[in-house]
Amino acid sequence: MKESRGAWPRLVMFCILLALPVVVPQTRFAVWLDNQLLDLRFSLHDRKASGEIVFVAIDKTSIDSIGTWPWPRTVHADLIDRLVAADVHDIYLDIDFSTPSTSVADNRLAEALADAGGGVMLPLFLQHDSAGDRGTVAASKPIPILEEHAWLAFANVEMDEGGLIRHFALSERFDGDDVPSAAALLANYDGKTQKTVLIDYSIDPLSVPVFSVRDILEGNVAKEALEGRSVVVGAFATELGDFFAVPLHGVISGPMLHILAAETLKQKGLLTEIPLLAPSLLLCGLIMIYVLRFHHQPLLATGLGLALVVITGETLAFLLQDEYRAVLSTATLWLILAFGLLILMVEKIDIETFLVEVANAENRTIRRILKRVIADSVDAIVVVDSRFRIVDLSRTTPGLLGLEKPLHRGQVITEHAPPELSAILRRAVSAFGESPGAVHTEFGRFSVAGARYAASYDDVAKGSRTLDATVTISPFDLDLPQGVQEQHEFLASVTIRDVTSRHAYETKLMQLSQYDELTGLLNRRELVVRLEQLGQPSGVFAINLHRFGVLNSTLGRELGDRLLQAVAKRLAAYAGDEGLVGRIGGDVFAIVLPGDYDDVRLAKKAEELLELFDVPVSLTDSQVDITARIGASAGSPGEGCGSKWLSDAELALDDAKTVSGRGWRLYDPLAADRQARSRRLEGELRLGLEDQQFFLLYQPQVDLKTGSVIGAEALLRWQHPSLGIISPSEFIGIAEANGFICELGRWMLVEACRAACDWPGDMSVAVNVSPLQFVKDDLVKDVEQALLLTGLPARRLHLEITESTFLDRTDDLLKSLAQLRKMGVTIALDDFGTGYSSLAYLAGFPIDKIKIDQSFIRKMSTDAASQAIVIAVAALARGLDLKIVCEGIEGDIEWTLLRQLGCEEGQGYFFGKPQTSQELVALYRDPHWSDKRRAS
Repeated sequence: MKESRGAWPRLVMFCILLALPVVVPQTRFAVWLDNQLLDLRFSLHDRKASGEIVFVAIDKTSIDSIGTWPWPRTVHADLIDRLVAADVHDIYLDIDFSTPSTSVADNRLAEALADAGGGVMLPLFLQHDSAGDRGTVAASKPIPILEEHAWLAFANVEMDEGGLIRHFALSERFDGDDVPSAAALLANYDGKTQKTVLIDYSIDPLSVPVFSVRDILEGNVAKEALEGRSVVVGAFATELGDFFAVPLHGVISGPMLHILAAETLKQKGLLTEIPLLAPSLLLCGLIMIYVLRFHHQPLLATGLGLALVVITGETLAFLLQDEYRAVLSTATLWLILAFGLLILMVEKIDIETFLVEVANAENRTIRRILKRVIADSVDAIVVVDSRFRIVDLSRTTPGLLGLEKPLHRGQVITEHAPPELSAILRRAVSAFGESPGAVHTEFGRFSVAGARYAASYDDVAKGSRTLDATVTISPFDLDLPQGVQEQHEFLASVTIRDVTSRHAYETKLMQLSQYDELTGLLNRRELVVRLEQLGQPSGVFAINLHRFGVLNSTLGRELGDRLLQAVAKRLAAYAGDEGLVGRIGGDVFAIVLPGDYDDVRLAKKAEELLELFDVPVSLTDSQVDITARIGASAGSPGEGCGSKWLSDAELALDDAKTVSGRGWRLYDPLAADRQARSRRLEGELRLGLEDQQFFLLYQPQVDLKTGSVIGAEALLRWQHPSLGIISPSEFIGIAEANGFICELGRWMLVEACRAACDWPGDMSVAVNVSPLQFVKDDLVKDVEQALLLTGLPARRLHLEITESTFLDRTDDLLKSLAQLRKMGVTIALDDFGTGYSSLAYLAGFPIDKIKIDQSFIRKMSTDAASQAIVIAVAALARGLDLKIVCEGIEGDIEWTLLRQLGCEEGQGYFFGKPQTSQELVALYRDPHWSDKRRAS
């Protein structure tokens, strides 16, 4: 039985052995090994060149001597003449002459070739489609005038797969004729075969006579060194790049490669490769005979015998190659021998028994590993069979489950485990029973009290532990006695992990995501969620603590936090179990009270909430009085979502903050629309500037004495694509609130200066400047940039600033105004007489003009008080040497009065409404404009 089992592996081995003589020689490894052995044999020879072939090198010295490359062909002609004069045998010029030069140089070289009497060879280079396809694609040969007087010599070289040159061709087919290779012509080899043959690299390239072209041309080489010898002329200088990688010698030049090939033919003839198929098959037969007859011999003796065979074979291969020029590729033979040794080892070893032993050992190792992994696991692991009996378990299982007694193999797990774990196991088994062929997994989480750690039964952990359990049911086939059948056999793996810390962390994260950490109230997001979950009408109240920021600074942050906590407790007590209370901002709370609310009930509830703050809050040793403002809204399912109800209450709170002290406001849809419009405008300011929605109009400013136009004030307008023209009174405040006024101001400066450059005469342009441009921006730099970009003279630019700019009288402000005036820019104080007007502004700040507010100008003809104010301001301005600009002139009466008072400049609808730059220029050029004004 054993012999029959061992017959088929031997048969397979023998079949593979017989295929090796055909397969192995084609493998890369065999080719590589043969090349290494061939190179080793070459290195053991010590062969010198015959000396019959001389290398005349185009070296760096020769190139530097002539001073250019490629050389003029007259140089090659002179070289040929020198060599012919030395009575050389043959000359091979390994130089490309496939393109014409000058006619004089080509004719000179052709003459030298003719004088050589046909003793010069020139190279022919052929390019093929592929290595296996010898169809010629292109040929590079000498030009006809040179080819006529020379022999063509095939000069191609081909690399093997390793990138080395090992072979050369004896000839190549071209135009129906066999063209001999350069090596064949140099060696006078007349063989007609076209096959490639090996180059004998045992010949030392250093033994080839080498002379420099320069020495030949200068006559420094004795005639005896050249007479009767063949000469190869070619590149030797590194710069020419004609180099190839070869075995043993590293890198040699192309001409030297042709010389070594010619020397191979000259010395002992071709290196012939011995066919290996017959010797390989003979060796295979000997191996099979040895395996069948002598496989009982010791392996050591067999190994020594094989080593002796290899040494003898390599010695024979060396002698054949050296003496008889026969190359024996022994790599295939030695690889066949190695496979034969493998067959012998298989014969001596019972492989099947060996494999079984290996498998059993591996299984035993795996079982030990699994038992150790289970036993030492930090998590509790229990393996049970289909009757819930414990098959194996980790040492940590009893302690993690909080059991008082240890568990043992064979016990029923459901009788000792916590009920929750048993329920998870039974759910998994139930699922397995529905589809017994598949793996089923069940997850669950449960808690145990006083769970122990690891395998210690002395250290009992206090408090409950949270455990995650994973039960995996896997089908399992048992080797049961014949006639015994049990359905749905399985193994269950129960993994239990202590997730107490993670569960506590998750709980904490959930609390942080739902509740305010300081007060314990709901945060904004969770308040909205629960508001929507109420599913009934509710009143929503947003509550802000009045002046909490001041209180927080006075009391300190710690007492401020305690104050917020006290307010939270009052609101939570008021809301009771049915209401919701949340903290939605730093000092802003929200309370939701279920019920139907109209305006009357909302107002009543708001008053009740305000009364909660009538009682001071006790903090340590002090009583803190607090007041609140409340915004109220009503919401019900179907009227928006919970976030909208809360937003409505906050909008109402914004209105309530406008009152001083305590108070409340109900949600007003109109006010909400206004706020929504303001938010929309704020969000679209930047886009409006980028899309060129802003533009400037110009209101004429006239000389009140002559009525002539002397300038204009630039007025900013916004053409919104959907809202139409938006008044500056609406968007300027928004731009100042969010800081975008600085970018608008820079754009306005440039646009106004650019427009004024097209105005005739010395018309000035006045540009309004926001106080924020002094505070948040570098106004001086913006003005310099605008003047530089547009080319407008600084004296034609007037900047109008409001009195609020001077509220913060800083050195930086004074410095900026002084720099602007030094540049030549005129500074005007706008809207004088309103706001925070102070004579200190006129005396202490560098200004040039005062613009009297239009509210006084319009009433001066009917209101004595307004007229008195204008007269006083005019007298004051004359005393301070300031010019006066009067705004709001709407009739001839105001014009006449102001002119009589000595006011210099004015503007208003009487002189012209805001208009485009082109309309302003037309107005300036109308010679009868002032007469028309008087006539009107």
